[in-house]
Amino acid sequence: MAVRFFDLLGKLGRARRSVSSHAMAQKSDVEDPQRLADVLREMQSRVAALEAAVGQSAVEFELDVPDDGTVSMDHGLGGSIRWSVVHWYGSAYGPCLSTVPSAVPGRLTLRSALAGRAVVRVEQSQYAVQPTQDSYVSAFGPEAAMPVACNMSLSATSTDRTSEVASTTSVYLTAGVVPIWTGTAWRTRRSAAVTIPLGTLTNNTNYDVFAGWDGTKVTAVIGPAWSSDSVRSLALSTIDGVEVSAAGLTYMGTFRTSSTTTTVSTRLRRYVWSRYGQIEQALGYSESANSWTYVSPNQVWRQARATTTTGVEMVCGLPSMMKLSAVGLASPTTASGTVAVGIGLNSTTVNAAQVMVGHSTNPALYTTTAEYVGHLPAGYTKANWLETGNGTLTYTFYGTAGTAIMSTGLIGTIRG
Repeated sequence: MAVRFFDLLGKLGRARRSVSSHAMAQKSDVEDPQRLADVLREMQSRVAALEAAVGQSAVEFELDVPDDGTVSMDHGLGGSIRWSVVHWYGSAYGPCLSTVPSAVPGRLTLRSALAGRAVVRVEQSQYAVQPTQDSYVSAFGPEAAMPVACNMSLSATSTDRTSEVASTTSVYLTAGVVPIWTGTAWRTRRSAAVTIPLGTLTNNTNYDVFAGWDGTKVTAVIGPAWSSDSVRSLALSTIDGVEVSAAGLTYMGTFRTSSTTTTVSTRLRRYVWSRYGQIEQALGYSESANSWTYVSPNQVWRQARATTTTGVEMVCGLPSMMKLSAVGLASPTTASGTVAVGIGLNSTTVNAAQVMVGHSTNPALYTTTAEYVGHLPAGYTKANWLETGNGTLTYTFYGTAGTAIMSTGLIGTIRG
């Protein structure tokens, strides 16, 4: 184990700072090699004395860390310290280190979940009463965010959840590391991909997925069906800020069934939501009809084309950010009027868009847009494409307008 020392200025211990000294090299000293050597030794001695007075404030240890074991470092800096990993050579999922209480003054003990080689920097801290780590290192426990490389997906071999999967009878936990609660502490476990067959479930229903440890490998189970689209039958708990089941199993994500045996993830229906490794997943509905009409009561919203399929659906295990835009093309058929499109969240009559642009027409053809940006609540949400107009005029709305270069509808993203 190699050790490197640092002074309060952050310089390596071997570095020398310039200092004033009464022993200055005179011209005669330069001409006398022995006298010059004596002057240099005296100056080095003074520098060393000054550095010793300043004191050591940081030390780095280069060491091999084991797979699920502990390592100790005698730093001699006292109990108020902080530490960080400045270099890591090993698993792409590492480092995964956490503090282990030590009764030995000046000793830092860390538990490692993944094997590798690390350079650990230990520094004096005027704030820490117990050894704590900074935000750089991946660590478990209440003092740092917990890293999870494993995520829930519809592919056993890829973490890419941007692909379209129209129907599948299994969900997967991708290969990686998973935090497991032992009942008293967190432990990180490496895992191969885990296949989770859906079996026979209730259609159009939300289910949670949890990870555990059977003594030799990571396992996954499907929790009970939600009691409604927005309410769990058994609420999640938290340990050190990490969501778990009532039994302490790690919450990995939520899916919604598209039949009694399948689920789906497409731009129209994002039915798989991963708690970890989240990405922006595309949402979109593109209208294929040429045109349709709406005899609009004054500013009354309805679902576009009076069709239940003109929208996008998604499920979230926890509140998640959604961004959605609606684009329409319309004109009144007889006189001047104003048209608009909107976005209804689980509604076909209430517009939730925060910004909208409608157009007065006479009776020319105009585009109209609306946008929604916000956090959706946990559960199932359907975002409907809405349309309206003022007065009691007949409006013609367009999808493709009979061309191959035009398409109206909804487009956006959901994080999960």
